[in-house]
Amino acid sequence: PFLLSLLQGVADMGGGGTRREITTQTDDDTGNGVLSLRLAQIDEMHERAVETERLAPLRDAEARMASFQKECETRLRLEMEEQVRRVRDHEIGQARLEEASKHRRQITQAREELERVHAERLRKLRAREESQTERVRAAETSLERAAYDHRQRLPAA
Repeated sequence: PFLLSLLQGVADMGGGGTRREITTQTDDDTGNGVLSLRLAQIDEMHERAVETERLAPLRDAEARMASFQKECETRLRLEMEEQVRRVRDHEIGQARLEEASKHRRQITQAREELERVHAERLRKLRAREESQTERVRAAETSLERAAYDHRQRLPAA
């Protein structure tokens, strides 16, 4: 509305019947070539800017994917280290249990061997004691007979 009224006012001031013609030269090779070249450069710059803007979300997505991949790799590395630690702890525990079991078996075998040796010595000592006891009894019996015989001979003499 304002622009139309302004144009109408300018048209009214210029006079009603006078008419002017103006021409423009457009076939100048020197100016036109430079202008075309400049317009082509501007178009190319614009296309590059549009392409850059179009690829920007992809670069952002690539950056996010790279960040996510690093995070996943870090998480995977930590999980693997944890699993390795658990396996090592388990293997160490198993090795300790196996060593403890091996030592218990060795101690049991040593104890059984010592008990067997002790029982054998005890059997030999008891046999020796019994043999000694039999000799002492035989000697006592012999001594008692000798004493009896001696007593029997004394009153007769």
